[in-house]
Amino acid sequence: MGENEESASPADPIFWTLHPTVERLWQLKKLSGSFTDETWPSHGTSQYGDSCSGHRAFDEVSFVDLVPGNDTPFTLEEVLELMDPNQGDLPYIYEDLKWDYCDDAGLPFGAGLS
Repeated sequence: MGENEESASPADPIFWTLHPTVERLWQLKKLSGSFTDETWPSHGTSQYGDSCSGHRAFDEVSFVDLVPGNDTPFTLEEVLELMDPNQGDLPYIYEDLKWDYCDDAGLPFGAGLS
């Protein structure tokens, strides 16, 4: 399956190109208001079920400095809430959410997101 299948995904070099692209896609989708259900699964969040840490809402990540003055780990659910572009207090933003190269190829991006 490869390293991107599990919580060790940063060990795979392709992660560093995929992750920001998926995050930009997620932000575009969030801003479009087209998500219909964002309920975090209560169990079975990976192919390994509940025994695989790093996939559940309450699992902690090692980021402690996403918010100035914070010195405790965040849960995955808290990071997801923190990164919501609708809440207006992101620790960072992307320059844009455009994919001009898709438009240039005749594949207008984002047409079905709203």
